[in-house]
Amino acid sequence: MHSKSSDNKDKRFRRLKRPKHLQKGFLRQLFSNRYAFLILVLFSAFVLILLRTANLHLFGQSTHTALESSGSSSELSLSAPRGDIVDRNGVPLAVTESINTISIVNVGMDNSAFNRMLLDLAKLFEENKVESESDFRSYLDISQADRKAHEEGALSVTNFVFKRSWEELEAFQTNGDTFNLYTPEEASNLSQRQRLVKQTPREFFDFLLYDFFSIEPVADEGNRLYSDYEAFQIMEMRYLILKNSWNFYIKEPILLANNVPDTISSLLNEQNYRFPGITVGQRYLRRYTSDSDIVSHALGYVGQISSDEYDALKSEGYGVNDVVGKTGVEQAAERYLRGIEGAYTIETWTDPESGNPVAYPGSMGKAPQAGNEVRLTIDINLQRVARDNLERKLRELRGFERGDRIMSAPAGSVIAMDAKTGAVLVNANYPDYNVSDFVEQYTDPVAAARVQQYLSDTNGLPLLNRGISQPYAPGSTFKPVTAMAAFESGTMTAADTIYRCNGHEEIGGLTWNCLQE
Repeated sequence: MHSKSSDNKDKRFRRLKRPKHLQKGFLRQLFSNRYAFLILVLFSAFVLILLRTANLHLFGQSTHTALESSGSSSELSLSAPRGDIVDRNGVPLAVTESINTISIVNVGMDNSAFNRMLLDLAKLFEENKVESESDFRSYLDISQADRKAHEEGALSVTNFVFKRSWEELEAFQTNGDTFNLYTPEEASNLSQRQRLVKQTPREFFDFLLYDFFSIEPVADEGNRLYSDYEAFQIMEMRYLILKNSWNFYIKEPILLANNVPDTISSLLNEQNYRFPGITVGQRYLRRYTSDSDIVSHALGYVGQISSDEYDALKSEGYGVNDVVGKTGVEQAAERYLRGIEGAYTIETWTDPESGNPVAYPGSMGKAPQAGNEVRLTIDINLQRVARDNLERKLRELRGFERGDRIMSAPAGSVIAMDAKTGAVLVNANYPDYNVSDFVEQYTDPVAAARVQQYLSDTNGLPLLNRGISQPYAPGSTFKPVTAMAAFESGTMTAADTIYRCNGHEEIGGLTWNCLQE
């Protein structure tokens, strides 16, 4: 038998039961409640973001500054191909071809490293017969005998020659945008008298070697960094960059070589660490097919943008080096033919070990878009027939006597249109011209001479589009109706000889005179 006090004591020390809502455990209940679990996830994410932000503000500043000071990114433009021009049946008349190019961009190399890289590139050009865009050799060059001796590996000191007249050489040396030397007559102070025009090739070479380009640090023949030939190769490259110094300063690409073999382009891309700032790209050239000559006036040609054209078109994104249509459809359809330039980046940073800049192609910001194809209504086969017969007929008529007149027949035009739509099927002119000459005149002296002939021919006026620019009396519009009636009635067949009026004709007892009578 237990006493009452004993019962109370047992109750006091008896283990208390947990409430029902705590019996499963707090975490188990929390994860079983989807709303509570979602709140926990969001809270954890918020804490992580807060900690990351604090870390960036407190500890990330030095890292960001280091990256900015050692690396940079430059955006360069990518040219776009011009659209093709074809006839009504798709026969190509004007097409675009691409060639590989090599350019250089300023990446901040020091002078000595820059010279070493340029020499490396010049040797690569020489080994693979790649022509540089530099015209330095047209003023100063290595003598022919010494160049041959160098090829045989038997020359250490090189003899140089001037290649221009003295007047041209003075202008070359005194150009304020390049060497900025002075003639004795121009020098008015001590500083200018110390920068006089160099009278001999060797004197000018040494001026560039030690003073202007600082290819060699001191005039010490016994302790040279480069041979004369190597220094000359560097000078060629440096002069091309000097002529485009503003573009180099603002980090715009400067073209070094055109029409580069694929093997060299691939090598430069693969070994870009050897050539900081050297970029490989594509240049698009306009090419006119053999069929284009017989439709030259309607087709037109392209050329370098003029200052007036640039002022009118720069708001549309045109640059000072762009090519635009000058005449014909090339000009009229310019906005359709022109492509849209793309953009890519060059990433540059400083190698911590060597201290030299390292550059490589970065991301493609925007791919270039080719221009649209323009299809003419002209049928090139009909055009050829009309043009050839026009030339033949003009030759037949020259010297033909008609009454007291002798025909000269210097020029003419043939226009043929679709009677249903009004589309121009033929626009033939004679004399005409070779449209390719206007594209090739800058590299081909023969083409340049023909262009001058076109421009100076005031008698034949081969550049005149007579089909749309000259007033001619129209042919009789009733003759086709009369001819069709003659065919339908059987009066005349396709095998009949065309009758030629000799001034008058007796028909039905009446005399019918020609228009000229």
